Formats: sequence, C-alpha cells, structure tokens
Amino acid sequence: MLPPRVPAGRIPAASRPLLPPSSHGLRHQFRPFTHRSRLLLLSPPLGRPQVPFLSPLASTRPLPPLSIHLRQHFARLISTERRDYYKRRLSRGLRIGLTFYAILVLFQVIKLGVYQEEIEHQWPTPSEWSWKSRWCLRSAQALQNPEQIGKLMTNWPMVAGYLRELLERLENPEGEGKGIMEQAEGGILVEGVGKTGFDITAKSEPWRRGYHQALMGAAKAAENLEGWLTDRKQRISAPAEYVVGPSNPRPKPMPAGQKQAPREEDSEPASPSPEVFYMKILTTKGFDTRQRLDAALAYADWLDYKGLQETARDMYAWAMDIAAAGSPVDASKVVSTKTGVLKNDAQALPQSAHRPIHLHVGAKSSPFPPSASARCQTFCPPIHPQINPRPFRLILQLH
Repeated sequence: MLPPRVPAGRIPAASRPLLPPSSHGLRHQFRPFTHRSRLLLLSPPLGRPQVPFLSPLASTRPLPPLSIHLRQHFARLISTERRDYYKRRLSRGLRIGLTFYAILVLFQVIKLGVYQEEIEHQWPTPSEWSWKSRWCLRSAQALQNPEQIGKLMTNWPMVAGYLRELLERLENPEGEGKGIMEQAEGGILVEGVGKTGFDITAKSEPWRRGYHQALMGAAKAAENLEGWLTDRKQRISAPAEYVVGPSNPRPKPMPAGQKQAPREEDSEPASPSPEVFYMKILTTKGFDTRQRLDAALAYADWLDYKGLQETARDMYAWAMDIAAAGSPVDASKVVSTKTGVLKNDAQALPQSAHRPIHLHVGAKSSPFPPSASARCQTFCPPIHPQINPRPFRLILQLH
C-alpha cells in the first residue's frame, strides 16, 4: 500500500507577466508617412499612422478654403516625376509660343518698314524733318492715291488725322517749326478763318515744300469731310446723318461691319473748313508764286462747287493777280487781267514760258499751239472736287 501523498502547494504567482514588456515600458508607435519627423528615441512616437483621410475632422473644426485644401493635397495627388514632366512641357510650350510671337512681330515690323520705304521713294519727304513728321506726310500722301498702294478708296479721316498732327508739329516754334515767325505780334486774325499764315522765309526750300503739301492735303481732306463728325471716344468718323443725338432723333443705320455709331455729345467736326488751309497758304510769307497760285485756284474751284459764284469770281481775280505779280514780263501785254484771254497769241511771253504751258495743258502730239491750249484752259469750266456721292462707304475707324 502506497503511502499517502502529501498535498503539494501550487506554484506561487509569477512575479512578472507572461509577455515580455516592450522596451522602456512603452508601446511601439508608427510614424505618419505624409510628413517627415525627427527620429528621436526620447520623443514618444504616435500610436497609429496619422493619415488625413483616416483622421475624421472634429465637428467644431471649420473646413479650410478650397484653395488651401488643394494646396495641401497637391503634393499627394501628383508625384514628383509627373510634376517635373509637367514643368518641362509647360516651359517648352511657353518658349515655343514666345518664339512664334516674336517672329510674327518682327515680320510685321519688316513689312511696315518695306512699305514705308516704298512710299518714301514715290512721295519724298524733307530729310531735315523728324521721322514722325516724315511718317505722317508720306502716309497721308499715299492714302490720297489709293490706286497706287492697292486700296479701293481714300480714307479721308485718316488723312485728316495724319495732317493735323503734322501741322501741329510744324507750326510749333519750339519744335520743328523753330525759325518761323508770326507776321504781326499775336498773329493776324481773320473772322471765320482764324489765324493767317506765318513767315517761313527762314526755312529751307524742302521744308517749305513739305509744309505746302501738308496744307494742300489738309484742305483737300476738309473738302471731302465737310458735314462729317468724329467721335473722339470711339475714334469713329461718319456723316452727320449717322450720328446719334438730340439733333438727329432718327439716325441712319450704320453700314455692315460697323458695330458702333458716333454719339453727338462726344463728337466734333471731323475737319475745319477748307478755307482755313487755303487762306493760310495765301497769307503765308515764303511760298513761291506757283504754290500760292495752286491754292488760289483750288479755293476758287471749291467756292464755285459750293455755289458761291461771286466769291469764286473774286478768288479767280486774286489768282490772276498772283500770276501777274510773278510774271517775268509785263502781264498786261500778255493777258487781259479782266477776262483771262491771251493777247497776240502770247508773243510777249519768253520762250521758256511756252513749254510748261504746253506740257501742262496740252499733249505733246497736240496739233494746237500752246496759246490755243492756254485759251481753252481759260474758258473751260472749273473742275469740281471729287465728292463721293455715297459717303457711307467711307465711314472708317481712326487708327
């Protein structure tokens, strides 16, 4: 018989837990991968990855604006490689666009320079003028001859604009008009015309010739722009019947292609009266006989066209006086100053005076002598200025 077992006591309670403790008595925590932090053993890491889309926002925390939200997540949405790719594509496209735009600008500059050189050969300008004044004069002269520059009609508002700027520069004593003087202190004022001409005898012959061309061109533009108004805000010129305002409650509709109509409160006459420019030529001291005679005849033609026969007759008489004063011989022996008829077939004229009359009035193959051609010119009716009967075709925007 076995001896009775002595009851053995249980194993005493363990002095330490079954699982080994973590290092330093702390649980292992993970670093968030959305930002870089210092790996310090002394600073306890967080317990779980703090990914923004796993961390719900507190109800009390306001949502950031959309721009800030996108800026915060832009780095996560686009990788570094794709970001560099887009940068390269954008910079390359920008370089190509700027290069193409620069080529277009240079092409337009070259084209404009070639055009200005061509019209400079056709209508020379004084070399002593500045480039801006020469630009205005030759551009205005080219626009007055549209068939020679490939245009269909003359843009008279642009002609008036070019010549207005040119005359302001030439009549400025502190600028390109240095040396011109007023014929009286304060200038001579004529009612309805304004100031008379200057004394330009101190200027060179090319300067005086260019000034005469500018005045004659401005007078011709004024003839064609009579009754026109210019809207300075919209930079549009049109006849008065197209202008919207109290004086014209039912304006005509603008032609096709013109989206805006001039407004009366912003408008002014497109050009002064032609007599302002003609009288300035006739009263300027320094023009030769031919230049003053051309202005007098053109002014008389315009007066006759307007139906002012008495005034036109006086202007023709003034032109006769100008021609007689510039004749190298006694004018009373050559022509009747009252009727304009040549005497004795112009035998008293020097031989050098026959050729310009024959070339200007008659053709080289004309069977008539120069005196007959001059007599026909005397009795011919004056040539009226060419006024377009359809002015709406000339409504052009100013540049």
